[in-house]
Amino acid sequence: MKDGEYSLSESRGGTARSKALLTLFCIVFSLLIIQYYSAEFWRTNQVFYLTFILYTLTALFIFTSPKPVIGLLIIIISGLINRLTAFYASERYAGVDIYGHTEQIHAVATDGSLEVFAASKYFYAPIYHIQAAQGEILFNVSTKDALALTTMMAITILPLITIFVITNHLWDVQTGLSAAFLYVISNEAINWSVHLIPTSLGVAFFTILLLAIIFYYLTHDPRYYLVFGIALALLVFTHQVSLFIAAVAAIAFGTALCMYQMQIARLAANTWLVVGLIVVLDFMTTRYSGPTGERSFFHAVLGTFVTSILSSGTQIRAEASFPRDIPYSPSGASAMADIQLIGPSLLVFLAIVGALYWFHVKRTSEGLFLGLGLGMSVFTMIVFALGGPVFGIVDLLPGRWWAFIFVVFAIFGAVGLVFVVRQSGCQLKKSSSTDTVILIIIISILVVSMVGSATASSDNPYFEQGFDAERYSITEQEVAIAEHAQTIETDDITIETDHRFGQNIGREFVSTRTVRVEYGNPDSVAAETPKIVLNRDYLSKPPANIYLIIDGDQWLVHGGVDMEDLNPRFRSVIYDNGEDELLWVVRRS
Repeated sequence: MKDGEYSLSESRGGTARSKALLTLFCIVFSLLIIQYYSAEFWRTNQVFYLTFILYTLTALFIFTSPKPVIGLLIIIISGLINRLTAFYASERYAGVDIYGHTEQIHAVATDGSLEVFAASKYFYAPIYHIQAAQGEILFNVSTKDALALTTMMAITILPLITIFVITNHLWDVQTGLSAAFLYVISNEAINWSVHLIPTSLGVAFFTILLLAIIFYYLTHDPRYYLVFGIALALLVFTHQVSLFIAAVAAIAFGTALCMYQMQIARLAANTWLVVGLIVVLDFMTTRYSGPTGERSFFHAVLGTFVTSILSSGTQIRAEASFPRDIPYSPSGASAMADIQLIGPSLLVFLAIVGALYWFHVKRTSEGLFLGLGLGMSVFTMIVFALGGPVFGIVDLLPGRWWAFIFVVFAIFGAVGLVFVVRQSGCQLKKSSSTDTVILIIIISILVVSMVGSATASSDNPYFEQGFDAERYSITEQEVAIAEHAQTIETDDITIETDHRFGQNIGREFVSTRTVRVEYGNPDSVAAETPKIVLNRDYLSKPPANIYLIIDGDQWLVHGGVDMEDLNPRFRSVIYDNGEDELLWVVRRS
């Protein structure tokens, strides 16, 4: 144990307590599997409770016996079981973009060629699709299973290990394990480990790049510079927005070195050179929308960027003009309940505490510089993530940046968490039982608020409060109504449902239109009839997306619509599976 390293069980039978915690971990893990199976692969509240307990036991083990191998192993196990239970809770997938990607993955695996990318924008970035297709072929499994065996493993394990290596080198084993733990429970990390798209793989490669640049600056070893270049190349062929985010972080890190030394450092110039060269070449040579595109990616993005800047002052945000005091909400920050923000807010708080403690304790040039570099990187990424939307700039996908930002937050947050726990112990005169209670309270609040948030549990949000707590998964009954609708679909009949469900089933089953209703007039659903409405039970829930018409203006809102409010003369059930139904809607005079 390094100087200052803290253990709840120091000189108090630590080995016995560690064994007890591992035994409890195995018991809770087994109960979680049994409960998940009993619930027919659905994440009930009991499954969530057991997941919370599993994570809490993991944290207690870290602070009781900070053994790196066992600690990392149980962090990986708890993180994977959380992600796998969320991933397989949906009959298809929990997300939107993933449906288009899985079509291409399956096409590559089936055809044995990359011909599917000939006219696709992913012609220039096929790594995500190729590695999943290889998994499908090698393991002889479905596309969904292949994604779990490849991309999910990469986005869960690679960042976790790299974060541990970085933090352990700069601090100690306990802080390193705490950083890995904070990352694995963060809502953004869980989200992108379940909604498996190229961004997910981009986060994994980003952490490798961060590790390489840190150790390159520390050791001046050209091998780390090579790894840095390889990570950038992998990002080039994975996801261009992820590449840009990594470039911003790397440039900011180098800038921090120059600020610290008050001169242009050779190491910083080397990283700027390779980053600038790769990004410019990639953006200038790739064609927007694929090889058949008329403009380069750079010109397309620059054009929309300029347009956003020029028009941002005249654009009206939905939140600014949407009527208040009605049971609907436009998408965005206004739809989010406060309870969904508790977990990320706690992580930010711990990161701030950790950063302040970092600069207070670290007196060596190495420690100060690396703290400054990480701080500059995360600050710059936050500026892009929050500053862009203020001016109407959304082309850089600001929502995706948080997955990368949380990597650095986990490192600073671990320092803050360990500091808070140690200080609590010092103030309470090392009362081990009291320390344990304090730690359990802190970890429990953090775990429940993070893992239970809508972002981390999009398959079936544990915290349902707020219009934005939208369920992205599809149940077996919902698949059944989509399949039945497919059998009766005709060109003359419009099929409607809520916006998210329509997006998810549109590629595999039937094309739908989003339900439209005038505020205060539920019978307006029967306009433009006859039509079929896929009336899944979720359509009446507050998070469901529909189009709401107010004074002639149409808004895509959360709030749902209850088809029971529609005049019974206008609707009749043509299919009912007990949970969801198909309605034949026609307006009669």
